[in-house]
Amino acid sequence: MAARSDFEKTKKIYWYFHVALAAQVGTDTYVLDPSLNSDHPLLLSDWLDLMGVSESTAEVRLCDPNSYSPLDRCVGSDGSMENKFRDNHLQYYLGAEWNNLAELGFDPYQLLGDFPPWVLGDESTWSVVTESSLK
Repeated sequence: MAARSDFEKTKKIYWYFHVALAAQVGTDTYVLDPSLNSDHPLLLSDWLDLMGVSESTAEVRLCDPNSYSPLDRCVGSDGSMENKFRDNHLQYYLGAEWNNLAELGFDPYQLLGDFPPWVLGDESTWSVVTESSLK
């Protein structure tokens, strides 16, 4: 899956899986995904279109809130391992995104806010992720 992004050097971002909040309204499924559209919820088909996939080519799972990765149980998860994985994942990737925005000349405070929802501690505990630390 890929989507256009002004916040990447290549102007494109790629995922092998992507997690977003979804809600069923009548027979329609809406996705709330600020990484693809921060203005309003999207119909599932429109959300998939933004990533260059369709409902017939993508594997879409609407799971319990405790499910996070493709390896999680979709239904009936107690969230214990999933929460640990999710929290570690969020700290790593969202710290990297903060650094990426700064390197591209954007103001991470302006784009991500003073109190982003993934913060599990105060800012002084965030890991600084650099390209050299990923090698």
